[in-house]
Amino acid sequence: MRAVPEAFGGGRRKYLPRLILNGAAQAGAAVVLAAASARLFGPALDGPMAASGLAQALLAPALLLIGALAGLGWLRRRERIDAEQLGQDYVCEIRVGAFDHLSRLSLRAHGRLRKGALMLRFVNDLTALRQWISLGIARMVVAGLLATGCFAGLIVLSPLVGVAAASVVWLGGLTILAMSWRLDRVIREARRRRGRLAAALGERLQRLAATNALARRGAERRKVKKLSRRLARAMVARAGSIGAMRAIAQVTIGLAGAAALIAGAFGRASGLAEAGDVVAAMSVVAIMTGPLADLGRVYEYWRGARIARAKLETLFAAGPVILQPASPKRFDARTPAIEFREASVAHAIETLSARIEFGERVFLSGPNGAGKSTILYLVSRLIDADSGTVMIGGETITGVGLGALRRTVSIVSPEIGLFRGGLAENILARADRLPENFDEICEACGIERVDPSAALHIDRVVDEGGANLSFGERARAGLARALCGTPKILLLDEADAYLDAASRDVLKRVIEGFAGTVIAVTHDPQLMALADKIWRIHDGRLIHIDAGAPRAASPGRFVHLAPAP
Repeated sequence: MRAVPEAFGGGRRKYLPRLILNGAAQAGAAVVLAAASARLFGPALDGPMAASGLAQALLAPALLLIGALAGLGWLRRRERIDAEQLGQDYVCEIRVGAFDHLSRLSLRAHGRLRKGALMLRFVNDLTALRQWISLGIARMVVAGLLATGCFAGLIVLSPLVGVAAASVVWLGGLTILAMSWRLDRVIREARRRRGRLAAALGERLQRLAATNALARRGAERRKVKKLSRRLARAMVARAGSIGAMRAIAQVTIGLAGAAALIAGAFGRASGLAEAGDVVAAMSVVAIMTGPLADLGRVYEYWRGARIARAKLETLFAAGPVILQPASPKRFDARTPAIEFREASVAHAIETLSARIEFGERVFLSGPNGAGKSTILYLVSRLIDADSGTVMIGGETITGVGLGALRRTVSIVSPEIGLFRGGLAENILARADRLPENFDEICEACGIERVDPSAALHIDRVVDEGGANLSFGERARAGLARALCGTPKILLLDEADAYLDAASRDVLKRVIEGFAGTVIAVTHDPQLMALADKIWRIHDGRLIHIDAGAPRAASPGRFVHLAPAP
């Protein structure tokens, strides 16, 4: 089971020392700036000076002040670059890891995932984690060091003014922490409402045709409106809590400046402080305005990231997963036989034991839900058996490399749709290069390569899932894709469903011309007549095997096999 990566793992370890050094450097630059401000403006406030003497006295502090400001500007820019790079590297690793994990899931696990919730994982949750890393941790490290260094330096320059300003800042921080319980509650509620709305919208957008056909537009619109209003209320409550915490941060900054002025005035009157101390204090408060405002949002980022990480951990824990064997075994890929040894899949197949010799055409028959498609998914290893084994080419299928297996076994199924892009791109998706018999495959599947006005021309654009193609056109494209790459085993999961006569003829020609093994799920008597064997499946059990009609030798039009040794 994979885990969510650590924020400072791998190559990201270098960023934390960088941020620490940056924060310390900013604190040093701020102290220099405060001292230069005190020397620059303090004498002028303490009393009149001769113009010539004033110019000489102010030159060095002015240059120091300009240098400190330039250094602070460069350090702030460097901080943002390093912080953003850290956050982006982190979410990129999580994004790729999550996609890789999902791509390894068994087909059974895919059915339990909701698209709306998945999009929240990849968009909202990763955004929350990036904000916590780039704007939370990074800002907390740098701003924390900056604040500590600034106020420590200010206390050294003027204990009275420094303690007054620092005390206000710490009180403001404690107030923000005291309010955090409400923010935690409203963040969770807003997230829950957003997840419900995303799931509802995802489901309804997929069934718009059914909504219109059943005259449910009004009911579905009311449901979406109700969920939207609930989310809006939750988001407003969330904004109110976040706004209150930000307001406290801004008020704290203002009060810190006021405390410095009052303490400076009192110190000046009592002889405990000079005018330059007040100037230094105001310079520090001005420098800390942005960082302290950012610190006011750290808790918000932390809570959002904590919830997001928990959701991502649930995603990474989803299973079962189809694992690549550590040491893939070689198997007979030229004439691979298939054998089931008491293979079982919960709620689908029970103790299936049978053998399919290479080159046989085996058709599966039985009522809906009998387990026919599950048998095909076991052979293609889109799912794994809960118990028992499936053998291919003399080796247990779980020990065979997935790449070698998928090159040997090809499947056409409603669960495996077309991609958005070109038709040619879809057909060649499983081929390493353009097959030598590509023209034959296109001709057999009714795909036109010459006439661009043909309905199913090779250059036709395909929408997501083949939504702009008819059932027959999707079936032909799926068949052509399955035949590319010289597979030895062809699996057809009700590939004849909803086909017109012309497309059914295409399917029949493909089955007759395929030189390897064909396993098909169908209810069509005409296609059944092509079978060598018919397996009768009922309630997940193989209850009978019928012998099919004798057939002529296959011409091997679509798969060129090497001669047996």
